[in-house]
Amino acid sequence: MKKTSPFKFLNAYEKADRSIFFGRDKEIEALYEMAHQSNLTLVYGKSGTGKTSLIQCGLANRFAASDWLDVFVRRKDDINTSLYDALSKQTNARESKSRSSLRERLQKRRKTTSKQDTEGSAISDTYSPVVNVLNSLYTHYFKPVYLIFDQFEELFILGDEEERRQFYQTISEIVDVCAYCHVIFVLREESIAQLYDFESVLPNLFEKRLRVEPLSRANAIEVVANTTAKFDIALEDDTVASGVIDAIASGKGQAELTYLQVFLDALYQEADEDNPVFTHDLVKKLGGIEDVLADFLKTQSERIQLNLLRTYSGVSERSVRNVLNAFVTLEGTKQPIVLSQLHIPSLSDEQVEYCVKELESARILRFSDDRYELSHDALAARIAASRSTVDIAYLEAVKLIKERSKAFQSTQTYLSASEISFIQPYRKRIDAEAGLKPEEVQYIGDSIRADRKRKRKRNRQIAVVGTLLTIGFLTSVVLWLGTKEANYGRLIQMGDAAVGRSDFPGAIAAFENAVDVKRSSIEAEERLESASNMQKIHVLYVDLIEDAEKLTLLDTNRTYLANCDSLLKAKDLYTEALALDISRTARHDATNKKQAVQNELKVIFGDLERRGDIMKAVDKKLGYSNALPLYEQALKVNPDNSLVRQKIEICKQNLQE
Repeated sequence: MKKTSPFKFLNAYEKADRSIFFGRDKEIEALYEMAHQSNLTLVYGKSGTGKTSLIQCGLANRFAASDWLDVFVRRKDDINTSLYDALSKQTNARESKSRSSLRERLQKRRKTTSKQDTEGSAISDTYSPVVNVLNSLYTHYFKPVYLIFDQFEELFILGDEEERRQFYQTISEIVDVCAYCHVIFVLREESIAQLYDFESVLPNLFEKRLRVEPLSRANAIEVVANTTAKFDIALEDDTVASGVIDAIASGKGQAELTYLQVFLDALYQEADEDNPVFTHDLVKKLGGIEDVLADFLKTQSERIQLNLLRTYSGVSERSVRNVLNAFVTLEGTKQPIVLSQLHIPSLSDEQVEYCVKELESARILRFSDDRYELSHDALAARIAASRSTVDIAYLEAVKLIKERSKAFQSTQTYLSASEISFIQPYRKRIDAEAGLKPEEVQYIGDSIRADRKRKRKRNRQIAVVGTLLTIGFLTSVVLWLGTKEANYGRLIQMGDAAVGRSDFPGAIAAFENAVDVKRSSIEAEERLESASNMQKIHVLYVDLIEDAEKLTLLDTNRTYLANCDSLLKAKDLYTEALALDISRTARHDATNKKQAVQNELKVIFGDLERRGDIMKAVDKKLGYSNALPLYEQALKVNPDNSLVRQKIEICKQNLQE
């Protein structure tokens, strides 16, 4: 069981942490000066350097209470809505506090310059709702307002062009109208290039900027020494702090504040609870910071997964991994999610909530502003790093679906044939894990149907053109040859050639002309009948193949067992198609499609058997009851498997006792 740690771990320092925030005096002063020089400030740096802590704790405590009213804004679903909601929340909060007396309010007003009062109290229809609520907030408190857009890179990773355009206009209006308001943007430095479009709206955006560097070695040692002293934790000697820095700096001589807190927390967990002492042996035991983070994530995830399996029978062994992946963007950053909007198809809402609460308890997730997110981008990076190339391609496919589906209302364009081909290998996983909205699932299906319609139309056009060319050529042959016998022989040859290339409409046309030329010929009539039968078989073959392909497109609204049944039916349809008297090319195509389904069923068989085995192991009382339908479905997939047949008998025997 984890001890309650005094260290911040992956959490940012808050204003109340002033007494334990060390090593950033120089940056605090620089930021304080910038705030007085401009109403726009840009704070950027690598993940883990402590940008949020610098503002939330360092800068906030540098200002007097009368000069600091901070409003933190995160994008959430839309940055424009979030900005308005954050300001409204602050404005409404004043109603729940005790109101100042009239004398106190008047005293505050006298201290405010007439210019500020005029600008701050301006409520007009000519201003946007954001500016009006901002003016209302200032009019009440009469102190500078600091709008702090934390993790601002989310606007570029998760937002769209229209959201950004509206936000740029709003900030431009705030800068022009609200002299009392200061805007601070906080973002990762790799996203800074995304701001150049913003600069065209705010030309002075880059004038006041601060790059937050990792802690210097001296400052990092100061943090270790002062923080441990504050918490009455002893150091074995004066060089232990230097050893800690070596463990997390990877030879660079600098240390990220976040990683430093994580490492100190890990040391605290290993130290004696009653008399904690940080020693060289403890530091060596933990290894590097990468080892600490990897071990923390792995240990906690496995523990939660095991508890999940014990609590809920039949869940996937990838459940916790799937939940964690939902909180990480394709780019490897945090993805905040409202719990009610988190859907993992392989888990019920109750099971999802169980995972989220356990991950929160383990300090992997945290709850803030009505949604959950990973405690830090450091964890997001670890989760993203564990993704294979297949995982990345899968996420790219999901992103493509979401973006194209969202744009459909304005573009009215479906996925192209190449995009469908890119998505197709990941369809099963997308259905099982992506948690697409109903309209997104519908968009995929509509795109596939539109693509098939295009192909059928193109094939019909080709067939019509081919038939017309054949008929035209045959007509010209009849006119050109001049003799009845010559016409007949050539028509038979061309009909046979059309059969050879599976152009049955063309063959029928040729043989019909041959019958017209020589009505007493049994040969031509037999060939015509044969070509007509081949055409019927071909139509039946195409229908069977199309029906089978529809069944291979698994439906997220159906159960896992129902989707398995669909694949079994698809296999039967491919078998039925192969039983027809079809061309070599068609047979080759149907054989490949059937083999692909058999390969999927082989994987499903192993998964069904493994799930059944887990049921029995996790819960003996209900295990046999839950395992039986899984084994029975596995037997449908592979009727010749004697081992599964034995397991079914064991389940039935135990259920009868």
